[in-house]
Amino acid sequence: MRHIWLVIPLLVACNNPEDDTDDTDDLGPFAWWEGVTRDVATSPNGHASGVACHNCYAEEGDPATSLTNTLTALHAAQAEGADLLELDVKAEGAVWIIDHEDYGATSGALLEDVLADTMLQGGDQILFVEIKETSPTAADSESLLDLFLDAGFATEGRPLVFRAFGDNRIASVRQVRTYAEAEHADAALHIRYHQLYQSIEAFSVGGFHDLMDDAAGDDWHAVELSYATPDLAGILTYARSLGLGTAVWTYPVAKGGLYCGATRDLVDIVITESPLDECRDAITADNSILHLDVWDEDPATDFEGVSLESIGRGEAPFGTVLSFTGSESITRPADDVTTGVLITAVFRPADLDLATGTSVPIVSNDAVRLSLRGTANGTELVFGATIGGADHEAIAAPLRLTDTGSNFVIAAYDGSDMRLWLDVSETGVTPANGLSGTIDGLGSDWVIGSDPSGSAFFTGYIQFVSVQEL
Repeated sequence: MRHIWLVIPLLVACNNPEDDTDDTDDLGPFAWWEGVTRDVATSPNGHASGVACHNCYAEEGDPATSLTNTLTALHAAQAEGADLLELDVKAEGAVWIIDHEDYGATSGALLEDVLADTMLQGGDQILFVEIKETSPTAADSESLLDLFLDAGFATEGRPLVFRAFGDNRIASVRQVRTYAEAEHADAALHIRYHQLYQSIEAFSVGGFHDLMDDAAGDDWHAVELSYATPDLAGILTYARSLGLGTAVWTYPVAKGGLYCGATRDLVDIVITESPLDECRDAITADNSILHLDVWDEDPATDFEGVSLESIGRGEAPFGTVLSFTGSESITRPADDVTTGVLITAVFRPADLDLATGTSVPIVSNDAVRLSLRGTANGTELVFGATIGGADHEAIAAPLRLTDTGSNFVIAAYDGSDMRLWLDVSETGVTPANGLSGTIDGLGSDWVIGSDPSGSAFFTGYIQFVSVQEL
């Protein structure tokens, strides 16, 4: 029997899928997906995490070829399970064109021709429109909205999204919003507005929190962060605390499926270049073994013998955390992983001064462990597993970890390679590749904050732990 330990809303409850006791869905902090008729990709823990097809169009040498290939790309994405279809647009001579950048080219398909497609109109996917126009006029922005409304988009159950980076391009999003609210009040109810951010948009946690405050103050519906943003998980949590929806861009082809699975309970929309069906399968797979998220628990309460603390604005990880002092642990019933495993964690150790050879687990059972280990060169992060009777490890070198902010870790064994990402980067990581065989499942309980024998304990903060079978 598999046990799923679920946090609702985004918090703590227990659920056994065979008992089917959970009838609440975690649709996000302000329910970004509420009212959407499409059957959006949803994790087994109830969190809706829609899959967006990145740049779902084709740039070609002439408008006719671009139109043909753009429609081919859109239809393929619809068939592969995309929940959102990204179109990049810019205006040339008051005509809106599909184009990735505003460099004056006129070879892209005419947006009006794309929107006239009957398969696109007849689908239930949400159009995810990034405005690339660098010199927007109010007239151009108004004509942009008119194109979508004339084609039948922005309706109940199928919202329309306008997005842009926060330079002069965001002015067009503001102009669209002003026009919609003034002249198209009924349609305005079904239009959403997002701002995108580069990974270096700010140079500190507090700086990103300032940006999230600004987005909430501007009444944006969601923020979109690069997956390479430092303290990504913490910034997403801060945005959630403000009632903002969240999106992450753009997961790469090679690792997109793993990233989709690893973040499926942390973000409302994932934008990916990986195969869309692979990403959707990773989000929806009924493979949750352990799921714990306490970010908005009441810090005045006790959580299974572990104290809760609140970390404030400008710090990381933001929100409520489990505070381990070196003698506590949380146990979940045994549920073996065999073929492979995917672990996601957000934590902050009390310090990184571990004695050489000392190993401190973050989460583990008898066959799998994510832990800190002291070396002569400092404390390293270790993802270990017993495979075919032998121990194997992927290691993130010292200096990659921090004890002054949050560490966002993804660890995976897929039956061949053991890989480790710290803050969604493999820099300084030594993987264990070319393996074969299944993980030796010994039937032991999963333990957070200690090893199964209770001989080594973690000290510091843990906010999020997910274990999935691959």
